[in-house]
Amino acid sequence: MIPTTLPLSAKTQSPSSFLYTHILKLHLGEQAAYVFSIILNHNRLTLHQILKYSSLKSSNLKKILVSLIQLNCIVYTKDFKSSSIHYSINDEGVLKLIYANDIILQINNQYDKSYATVIQNILLSGHFTLNDYIQQKTNENTTEIEKIFYRLCKDKWLIPINEFQFQNKFDLFNQIFKKIEIKFNSDSNNKLLSQSKKLQLIKQQTKDSYLKLIENNELNNSIYINSININPNLSLTFNFDRFLKKLTSCHLQSLVKHRIGEISSNLYRLLLNRLESKFRSPISLDYQLEKFLANVGITTVGLDPNQLNDLNLRFKLKDQEKGLNFNVNDLTRELKMNGEKFNITKDNLIGTICDPSLTKKRKKSYNKNVKRVKLEDEDDDDEDGLHQVSDEESEEEEEEELDTPSLIMHHLKLLAGDPQFPFLIESTTNSYYIPLTELYPKLTKHTLKQYIKTMFGSDSIRVLNCIEKFKLLDEKSISKLVLLKENHVRNIIANLQRFNIIQSQEIPKTQDRSAMRAVYAYRFNYFTCLKLFKNSLIFNMAELLELIEDDKNLNKILLDKISRIDVKGKEKELLMINELKQLHNFYKFEKNCLSKFQRLKTSFEIFSFMSDL
Repeated sequence: MIPTTLPLSAKTQSPSSFLYTHILKLHLGEQAAYVFSIILNHNRLTLHQILKYSSLKSSNLKKILVSLIQLNCIVYTKDFKSSSIHYSINDEGVLKLIYANDIILQINNQYDKSYATVIQNILLSGHFTLNDYIQQKTNENTTEIEKIFYRLCKDKWLIPINEFQFQNKFDLFNQIFKKIEIKFNSDSNNKLLSQSKKLQLIKQQTKDSYLKLIENNELNNSIYINSININPNLSLTFNFDRFLKKLTSCHLQSLVKHRIGEISSNLYRLLLNRLESKFRSPISLDYQLEKFLANVGITTVGLDPNQLNDLNLRFKLKDQEKGLNFNVNDLTRELKMNGEKFNITKDNLIGTICDPSLTKKRKKSYNKNVKRVKLEDEDDDDEDGLHQVSDEESEEEEEEELDTPSLIMHHLKLLAGDPQFPFLIESTTNSYYIPLTELYPKLTKHTLKQYIKTMFGSDSIRVLNCIEKFKLLDEKSISKLVLLKENHVRNIIANLQRFNIIQSQEIPKTQDRSAMRAVYAYRFNYFTCLKLFKNSLIFNMAELLELIEDDKNLNKILLDKISRIDVKGKEKELLMINELKQLHNFYKFEKNCLSKFQRLKTSFEIFSFMSDL
């Protein structure tokens, strides 16, 4: 029997399932959300298995799967041995739907409404060719549409789609690994090699082959026909990685505003806008590859911490690559070109930095221009001369104040000098780069601790920092180190432990390991805590959407009434006073829930895309 509403399992199996199914229900309907929750619950299923679990008609199910695949919410894998197709979920497609409104607003602010309309259509359909779009918009100027598509491709908001876009990435990697392994073992020259050496060579070859397929440079080169036109028959999709770079830039800019000031943050935003398209993706392909390599072969040992450290070092070197370095002159040119877009001009910089050398000069010049009494025998020519000298001196002062490169340099020094968050690092003299690999984890941890501080008070952060620093501590040691009473520390620890922020460990004091004489010590597991908070945010986001939906169902009669053509625009005349009050309360409630949802989503971005999870 087909359920009329989503089953309870869609809400209870995981926070991600609760949010994703709710989003898909709003966009594609209940049946699509139900199919998605079944696949998510069983990890991967064939068409016959989905039919068995869902009780849907075969024709309806195929249509639903096509829609989900087209929006990249579901990916498939073809098993060459059994020739069956397995379906599994893909987070990126659902995340595009969650951030659809933010994406459209971003494109509208950066370009204009016509660009936002193109992106909106691509998000709704999954992918488009230029010809398809032109055929739909018969009334619009074709040359203007071509310019829009060209600009969006040039700025990397649109990317070409290939056949591997809709396939499960790990299954594709595993298939390549098996093919290379068979080919490698059949070669007689490789029989003398040890098993570990063979596995190492096979994994390296698999990695190279996989990167060739995914990056597909030939397809990227085929986007442009000439310097002003793109290939009209090439399918294009929205580049979610490009949007994530913009999101992370916004978070870094807001942190600069909070710690240093508005002028420095606007300057930093201008700088991020110049470089962000060249940044590495927050969802790193290298990290994904390391996970794949650790989970293929006879033994799957998981990620080696040493490999993660090497990967981290590689990321730090990528932050310093050519094209990501800049100097004061580069930023001065960028200020002239795009400063007004980001509310920063030369005039805004004047007076933001206090230079002691300039203040001394001003004092001296002020002493020279002391007002003197005009004597009767002095003629008007002397007075004019005096005014002329003072005007020249004031012009010199203005010239000294309007030295834009030196002001920019001082702001860069401020950004580089923050002890907690190194927003910039000076690699060589007057040459800087943005250390994203260092900034992302620091911002994530800072946000997490601010949540804990808000929930449990400022003393809880003192206790937590103490446990984090010394790794393992008991209550007495903590109270001595943080200079708080034992009862107060015990209450804080109980609250932190209740929310699984810290974990306890029993330390026996006697040989018989008696519980009566045992002491409990506490440790802080950062990644466990981060995962807990991330799941809590996801669940609360889904719950807010559910509250809005429940409120809509309660006010269904009234909402149906105001959606009628004869009532639209005449609500004050045709509705009763109590109905107007009810409508006002509904809109107020919806607005509050959506604003809370937006705030939770902001923290979700930091915990999901800027952490090491």
